[in-house]
Amino acid sequence: EQKIEKRLDRNNNPDGNGPVMGAPNIHYEMSEKTRAIATGAIGAFHILCDKRKLYDSINEKVHVLKRHLPYHESDHVLNLVYNALTDGKCLQDIENNRNDVARFCILH
Repeated sequence: EQKIEKRLDRNNNPDGNGPVMGAPNIHYEMSEKTRAIATGAIGAFHILCDKRKLYDSINEKVHVLKRHLPYHESDHVLNLVYNALTDGKCLQDIENNRNDVARFCILH
């Protein structure tokens, strides 16, 4: 109960400055030996959303969360959109795709 009160204390946890999902180091490389995963195009879509300020538009128009600790509405909305774009059928597919990407990055 004390942990919850501490987490919700406005003086202790100011809201984040923006969405958690960013696009700082997405790079594409093409060659004959390049290997890729099916969800790799999400990076390009993410860069497009960043350039078009889609995050700001979502956060201005969608007001569900009282506090952004640390996620904003745009983080949640785009997570579901990315799941649909990668042919995800249920919420578990979000976790499966995340693990596939992590496994790919470790192996290569």
